[in-house]
Amino acid sequence: MLRLKGFSWRLRAMILGIVFLGLSAPLQAGEFIIDIGAGADSLKYEEHVPRDSMSLEISSAARVTNVTVKGLLEYDFNNHFFVGGKGIVPVERGHGTEKWKWEVIGFVFQDNRLEYGWTRVDGYVGYSFEFPERGDPEAHIFEPYIGIRSSWVKQNRTNFVVLGVPVGGKSVEKVDSYGAIIGFRTKKTIIDDLVLGDKVTVGFDLKYVWPFDEETTNTAMPGFIVDAEKGYTAEGSVFAEYKYNDFTSFCIEVYGGRLHWKGSDWKAYQGGFVKWPENDTTYFGGNLYAKFEF
Repeated sequence: MLRLKGFSWRLRAMILGIVFLGLSAPLQAGEFIIDIGAGADSLKYEEHVPRDSMSLEISSAARVTNVTVKGLLEYDFNNHFFVGGKGIVPVERGHGTEKWKWEVIGFVFQDNRLEYGWTRVDGYVGYSFEFPERGDPEAHIFEPYIGIRSSWVKQNRTNFVVLGVPVGGKSVEKVDSYGAIIGFRTKKTIIDDLVLGDKVTVGFDLKYVWPFDEETTNTAMPGFIVDAEKGYTAEGSVFAEYKYNDFTSFCIEVYGGRLHWKGSDWKAYQGGFVKWPENDTTYFGGNLYAKFEF
């Protein structure tokens, strides 16, 4: 379980703030938007331990691709406010080979199988600006928003080979975190043919996430818990949607970003010292989905 400790008041304040902003908007009639789709998530995971008095410089890297589903539920008020939630969940996890090496000589001293699944769910509230004027089919829509991201990473490591010798065992590492989101999205209709009925809209979405609570555990080190909140996620996506009728659109989305954690200091553990290394997940992926408005 994620322990909120001294940061619980921040989480509560942010959740209450988002709820207040969403509910304080005058309750004018608006519309619901639902996205349902599937895609792929490619994750390149890297760890790095710098050379210091405790260790030689060590690094590792692996790439994993997962099949994912995407969902979104949003309510747009007629007064420009919107509130919603969306998420990406891995449903079929791939695996890759993680290689660990001593950088000073470039020697790979360990490799293992890595399965890496990352679930992230965003709740958000924002405001929609339209230029040159609301309702104009040529309007450029600009939508800043804030929110909270819940993130759950699970890494399964098996099939260890150390210095060429197979070693049994399994480790499950979990990284659970909450972060504050600030972002904006924009879209513009580039084709609006009233005769043929074609309507194509394109846009992009940029966001930055500051973690304010994090917990890392590993079954290979029972009782060892890291709660270091220093990190970030920077993410961007582009999309295009074709409006099939007044209620249904078909869409494609491509996204990418980086999840970074600074890691922990060396900590005493069962007569020795261990640390959670600095690590980066560079990711990209795409989704095909249907969009419903009512």
